[in-house]
Amino acid sequence: MLRLVRTPDALGDAADHERALAVHQQRRFLGLPDDEPTELTYFCGGRISVAHALDADAHCRLLREGERLRDFTAAYQLVNGPMDRRLLARYRPDEIHRACNGRASDKDIETRRALFVDIDPDRPKGISSTDDEHREALQVGAELREWLRGYVPEGAVAHGSSGNGCFVLVALEPTPVTTEGTVRIAGFLGLLAKRFGTARIKIDTSVSNAARLMPAGGTWKRKGTDTPERPHRKVTFSCRGDVTRVALEVLT
Repeated sequence: MLRLVRTPDALGDAADHERALAVHQQRRFLGLPDDEPTELTYFCGGRISVAHALDADAHCRLLREGERLRDFTAAYQLVNGPMDRRLLARYRPDEIHRACNGRASDKDIETRRALFVDIDPDRPKGISSTDDEHREALQVGAELREWLRGYVPEGAVAHGSSGNGCFVLVALEPTPVTTEGTVRIAGFLGLLAKRFGTARIKIDTSVSNAARLMPAGGTWKRKGTDTPERPHRKVTFSCRGDVTRVALEVLT
């Protein structure tokens, strides 16, 4: 087990409730049953830690504990799954460990469950965005979601703040991971980057892989020093109560 640092931000009942709500919303949108294991990843001062949460309750608890790790920067979860259950033998489940035995790779993911779009201000690595940069990314995300309404039902789209930018998810009918599917998604992300990207706001075209990580809702993003100009923020998640899944071919 890794050493934890107790901080007020990670202990409040309100923060726990917010985090748990985001976890359950994300799992429901991604088609992750409460009893399905998943892998969580933590970035802490240049080091990477990992945890295998056996169910939704452990998922919530491990995110809370992760925020108390020394030099915690951010927490992430898998977009797709289920992951190969044999990976559970790498680390003792429901505990946080240094990622010394590796993490889930594309070949360990059985199906695609969502298409992930990452929208971020163009800035030096390792620093938080300004409020203006953050708002501009959120605006690009809103325009992209409005455009998507011409292709998919509203219940197929989720979105949130990544802390510094934003993300958009499209719920997919579970489909086996294939090279063709990866190429299709990469092409679609390239189209979005050309249509909605700006000189200041970039849409990441490299996030088409099956073992893609996304920010864990309800957790802090703590890049660089927390200043009034570039503050640390929480990751948010929002989706409709009724989730609609669409075929990958509808988008690509």
